[in-house]
Amino acid sequence: MTFAALGSLCHITDQILDFDLCFFPFTKEKIESFQETIVSLTKFLGNCPPICSQRVQDLITEIRDASYEAEDILESHIATHFLRIDGSDSYQRLKRFPEYSFEQIKERLESISIEVRKIQLDGKNDVQKLRISARAGSLRSASVQNNSNKVALDKDMELRLMEQLVGGCSKICVIPIVGMAGIGKTTIARILYDSQLIKETFHVRGWSVVSQLYDIQDIVIDILKVFGTPLHGGKNVEQHLYQSLWGRKYLIVLDDVWDIQAWDDIKRLFPDDNNGSRIILTTRDSNVASYANSLDTYHEMQILNDDMSWNLLRQEIFLQKNCPPELVEIGKEIASQCQGLPLALSAIGGHLKKEQKTEEYWKYVSENISSVLKTTNDPSLEILTLSYNYLPHYLKGCFLYLGTFQEDCAISVFTLVRLWVAEGFVDPWSDSMEEAAEEYLYEVIERNLVMVNAIDSFAMPKSVCIHDLFRDICIREAEKEKFFCILNKDIPLDLMEIYTQRRLVFAPNIEEDDGSACSSIFPRNDSCSAIRSFFSHGEQNFSSAIEPSFGLLKVLKVSTKSLKFPVEILELVNLKYLELDQVLEIPSSICRLRNLQTLIALCEDDQSLPSEIWEMPQLRHLFACGFRMPDIHDVQGKGKNAYILKSLQTLAGILDFRYTQDVLSRIPHLKWLCLFSTMPFHSSNSLVYLCKLESLHCFFEDVPTENILPNFFFPSSLKKLVLIGSQIAWEQLTIIGILPNLEVLK
Repeated sequence: MTFAALGSLCHITDQILDFDLCFFPFTKEKIESFQETIVSLTKFLGNCPPICSQRVQDLITEIRDASYEAEDILESHIATHFLRIDGSDSYQRLKRFPEYSFEQIKERLESISIEVRKIQLDGKNDVQKLRISARAGSLRSASVQNNSNKVALDKDMELRLMEQLVGGCSKICVIPIVGMAGIGKTTIARILYDSQLIKETFHVRGWSVVSQLYDIQDIVIDILKVFGTPLHGGKNVEQHLYQSLWGRKYLIVLDDVWDIQAWDDIKRLFPDDNNGSRIILTTRDSNVASYANSLDTYHEMQILNDDMSWNLLRQEIFLQKNCPPELVEIGKEIASQCQGLPLALSAIGGHLKKEQKTEEYWKYVSENISSVLKTTNDPSLEILTLSYNYLPHYLKGCFLYLGTFQEDCAISVFTLVRLWVAEGFVDPWSDSMEEAAEEYLYEVIERNLVMVNAIDSFAMPKSVCIHDLFRDICIREAEKEKFFCILNKDIPLDLMEIYTQRRLVFAPNIEEDDGSACSSIFPRNDSCSAIRSFFSHGEQNFSSAIEPSFGLLKVLKVSTKSLKFPVEILELVNLKYLELDQVLEIPSSICRLRNLQTLIALCEDDQSLPSEIWEMPQLRHLFACGFRMPDIHDVQGKGKNAYILKSLQTLAGILDFRYTQDVLSRIPHLKWLCLFSTMPFHSSNSLVYLCKLESLHCFFEDVPTENILPNFFFPSSLKKLVLIGSQIAWEQLTIIGILPNLEVLK
């Protein structure tokens, strides 16, 4: 979370440098110097391995805490400045933050930076190599032992792998098996390794667990031990392995390879005698599998379906015996709750095998599967945590953020990316922060920590989902790091503990009929909290959901019981992301939210957005379904740059948009435009002025549209075009056919 905290702080300093600094108690030179310190600490984290010495870890924690305090101080100054301009006295609640002056926090971070420069990171001192490797190895060994006698559930994959192992070309082949932690990669490799056909096909077989922190000599010794080959004193063990394999047909399993460098270091150990030798490589990272792969495709493990899950669970509990008929249906429900992850099924099966086999107890387990898994103390479940621990620092906050979404829900990639940008997780100097955030997400997907739920027309992820066990890790680690916490009436939290969290999530199970669940959890407070993001998954009365003390919020995502726009929001002048669901109207004072990047609102009453929406130059994404875009004010005397939404990339849901040349020239960087037409549609060539437009969606409702295309010109940049209800004749499609970059037409 330290990387995310530094990233957010960097965005804030950039923002301040864009202001007239005469309103702030610091000079431009001091802010620039402060920013240089932040950048140097960010580079330090970028070069820092995921697992460090205790000294380095303590320093990283100190950087995080100091960054949070600096963020509080600087954002309180920004909020105070704008609230005073707007004539609001709400800035009074921000007075707690000057407890640390800017000078003090600047000195603190500079002192940390000096300490960082003293640290020389190397593999011996700063990485707890032996401790972590032993721990990871023991977990992996336990997992292999527990699964060694199982029957492979995916028979098709077993047959495909077997065919590649015993058949095919004589050249040595590397056969990768890839998938998330606990999905059964090691199990299927062990089944193949131990099969009679494999024993008869290969002269020698060897197995080594590579893990995150590997040592080449340890890997070699592991394999030689399996061979039963004696080591000669003083002889180079790598050379000894190479010579032992020379001229023999061998099968080597390299279990749990974490990165490409590991494979590059290991592959030179194995000679290729064109005798059909094979290497099975299991990994959690799709990039590693693709890089090491000798064949056209690698083998990607999939989560189990319900029938396969129940078969595995039943086998775990009853071995070869039958399950009592009265437990079958409940057992199938328990299996389904494990969401197809063999590791979870094995852990819950091991628990049920030892407990009383009654309908009452199994029903309890079915209703409390997550809490039961937490109390099983199955060491193999820690394998999942290793996937998080070894994420690079810049991805840890992004991954934990997935825990703020509801359990078992599809997470929109579009929404997730915009939230990461608003939170400041993305490099502020990226050419496109949204594209950089998408790259972060692809990295998390490639590491098999989240699953792709749906793809878009370009075969890119449209939504993702996260397994409940990984979500539990997100929630647990986030609370430790004060990154976010989920509020639940059944689990009381200390008020001060809540106020030290950076993000709050209200879960559905705390809803009350009157929508006042939030106020029942903690009393209202007139001071200012450290909370930056607030999510409510259930409908809330806004006045009871949002504390007056939440004055520094950057992200607000709520469903309100009332359709009236909550005026309390207008005091949240640092807000960057606002999602409200349905509202009757949006007030003209929305322009007080000068930092707003994303606005999402739904109206079913055909209302117009306020003309002041044109006065929000930071706006990047506007989803205003059911709203009309207002005409531009008379700009005479305002200057040539008046009413230009230079940052706007998305404009969606707008009714009867009047896309004249004058309007479109004021949204020059628009990439996605989604329009609804209910009035007669006029032919136009003005869309060509949107020279960066990539996606255009037009929905026509009972509109005469027969003559739309003959005089219609689309920008050549268009990659996707969706026309619904257009009634366009086929012979008119020539104008679409000449678009040079069009990839998707609906």
